[in-house]
Amino acid sequence: MPETQGRRRGFSRAAGFVVLVLYLGVSTPLLYLRTLTPFMDNIRIHPISAKPFLTLANDETTILLNAGQGTTGTSTAMEATCRLGIPSFHYIFSCVPPHLSKSNEYFRQYNLLLIRKKALHDKLVKNYFFYRDCAYSRNNSWWYRLFRTAIFQCTMSHLEAALKEDQQNLKELLQQPGNFALHDSPYPYYLNYILQQAQASDRSISLMISEREPAVWSSRRMSTHPEVFVCREQFHEIIHGSTDSSKSNINFYYSGAFDLIACIERARTQDPPPQLVSDVLITYSGLEAICDSHNHHASECHARLGEINARALQDYQDRVRQLYTPEYTINLWDKKLTTAEFAMDIYNQLPRLHYMVNRVELVLRGGPEDGKVLPLVHA
Repeated sequence: MPETQGRRRGFSRAAGFVVLVLYLGVSTPLLYLRTLTPFMDNIRIHPISAKPFLTLANDETTILLNAGQGTTGTSTAMEATCRLGIPSFHYIFSCVPPHLSKSNEYFRQYNLLLIRKKALHDKLVKNYFFYRDCAYSRNNSWWYRLFRTAIFQCTMSHLEAALKEDQQNLKELLQQPGNFALHDSPYPYYLNYILQQAQASDRSISLMISEREPAVWSSRRMSTHPEVFVCREQFHEIIHGSTDSSKSNINFYYSGAFDLIACIERARTQDPPPQLVSDVLITYSGLEAICDSHNHHASECHARLGEINARALQDYQDRVRQLYTPEYTINLWDKKLTTAEFAMDIYNQLPRLHYMVNRVELVLRGGPEDGKVLPLVHA
């Protein structure tokens, strides 16, 4: 009898060991595949191979593009579009549906399409970091340069390659099916290009813009986001201490400070040609460092810097309103709204959204509020 019980215990242990091996053999590869970002980035799905989950009544879909510069309420705008049930992207943040438990082909394709959109967005943000890290001031210390992007990578050839890659990724992003929303950097830097490509490919764009009073925005933007880059040409007066390019020309393209493609195109015509990214772009911290170097005129320089930056935003907002006629414009500092009210306001003023079906409940991804549920605003 003891011998029989011993055999049973031995058999149970062996069976348990086999089950454990099988479990680890299946679960471990799945765990690694789940975190294998390069694999997911390389997924390619034909734009029309999957039915868009968020559609309008006539099967039309639209991209809700916020042309507003950062620090105009773009984070709140993203949360508002999320609460409308629209997958949304904003700088390093996004909101996407929580894991869908249904295992049919329809939901599988929808998840893969979302992954593809986010992969394209992440590539654009990665290049944004390249521009930002290379747009250092010439006055920065060797310590700063050592721990930022290596200087040998910050050449014009790398800048041209990154720009070409961004243009291709933007084209592909515009081809993605379904409704989704794009906010903040890097999209305002490419506004003209995005709208031209959308028109050429007959892709529906619902343009909105979040605005702010320019002088207040300028001060806030430079103090809270000194790492943001702008085109050097628009700040020639600060960098070189001359006023020949801006004050003497009433039609000076101030808003070009935020037009990356135009900035690089003009840089190509310089003689001698620029060698480094920092010959084309500069950060707010770099501009402020230049002002700080003017010992006896630092305060005047900082004041003028704020004026030029404010003028750039004013011209940008005027240009967007006049050339592109946004379907929705809001200044959150003039019109106090909760996020739910903001979402409802967008919905009410954009007729295309009235026929949206299959809205998706979303959660915030990234940042301290990762996983925060964003309940739908009911129309």
